[in-house]
Amino acid sequence: ESDCDITNYSTVVDQLFKRKPAEKHLTIMPMIAERLGNPQLSYKIVHVAGTNGKGSVTVKTATLLEKSFLRTGLFVSPHISTVRERIQVNRKKISVQDFMKCHREVEKCEQELNVSLTFFQFVTAMAIVYFKQQE
Repeated sequence: ESDCDITNYSTVVDQLFKRKPAEKHLTIMPMIAERLGNPQLSYKIVHVAGTNGKGSVTVKTATLLEKSFLRTGLFVSPHISTVRERIQVNRKKISVQDFMKCHREVEKCEQELNVSLTFFQFVTAMAIVYFKQQE
């Protein structure tokens, strides 16, 4: 990783955290996903939802799938030390270069649609793009 990548990465992460919560529109993520080519339709998904225990259930599920020799993408929230922890394939967090590549792709899509994604929507879109790239 070059110093330039790290500097740009730091700036991008700072900008992501400055995103203000937008109105919650249920239609925005399907619009973004469609514009990105619906990458989430190219792989199977286990969606874990609820109030408590999502993190541990998700990690245990990924572990079981990996022990069955399946490649797993893991999208978790919150992160502990770096936002890149949120997006993992086989427990390896997304690299700075891939983070930046996915960021550029989602940012371009956001601009083309003239919408403003929240932090969570933006990182979710990055995850679905990354998982498709890692297939």
